[in-house]
Amino acid sequence: MRLHSRHSSFPRAVARGLLLGSVLAAGTLTMSVKAQGDNASEDGPVVSTAEGPIRGFVKNGVGIFLGIPYAAPPVGNLRWRAPQAVEHWHAPRDATQFGSSCPQVTELGAFAGPGSINEDCLYLNVFTSNFGHNGSRNPVLVWIHGGGNVDGESSDYDGSKLATGGPIGRPTVVVTMNYRMGLFGFLAHPALDNEGHPFGNYGILDQQAVLRWVQRNIEAFGGDPGRVTLGGQSAGAIDTGASMLSPMATGLFQRAIFQSAPVTNSF
Repeated sequence: MRLHSRHSSFPRAVARGLLLGSVLAAGTLTMSVKAQGDNASEDGPVVSTAEGPIRGFVKNGVGIFLGIPYAAPPVGNLRWRAPQAVEHWHAPRDATQFGSSCPQVTELGAFAGPGSINEDCLYLNVFTSNFGHNGSRNPVLVWIHGGGNVDGESSDYDGSKLATGGPIGRPTVVVTMNYRMGLFGFLAHPALDNEGHPFGNYGILDQQAVLRWVQRNIEAFGGDPGRVTLGGQSAGAIDTGASMLSPMATGLFQRAIFQSAPVTNSF
């Protein structure tokens, strides 16, 4: 059983594999290469979050929780708005499949097929070897994928190796995310300034919503909300720098990793 995106993105995967040969000395974020099997199981670990319980699965000693909603679907009246709170649920929610990727253009210049891309895309994933933590807490890495802020998806990355500690044996709770991109994520126009809502940089606001989710929930996964590192590659590094400069992200993370691009970089 291996993790994979819902659609093929081989050229992008190869490029990212070259760029992400090493993210941290403790291990690597690896690429997904095979279609997911049916991970759903009534025996999977259940974690209670502030929004409701979720049921994941275990692979090689790592608890994996996929497709966790961190904000309401940004559709209809919520399109081109800051992310809003998700509705709570009560029964354990299946967290064994990645959520849809955010709208984007593929390498062939066309939108990917139905079922893989949807505006309802604000989902995150958690990889942890400390889900039965008994009070212990591991440091946290929140990872922002690259792609020029116009393409990319969290399902390209598997945080299992970092979760188990890598070659130096320091386990980390890894959080990956989808965020709005392109026109849906970074369009800034006065016409969008409706009733005093902020406009533009919706993708950055999504990333900061993930950081707030981490502060609310990561202890339940064995993570330490006081030891959060925000990191990213290419556009993800630029976005990391943007949150370092943003007063709206004050106190949400303590460290940062830049892989290949400064915040002053332009596309």
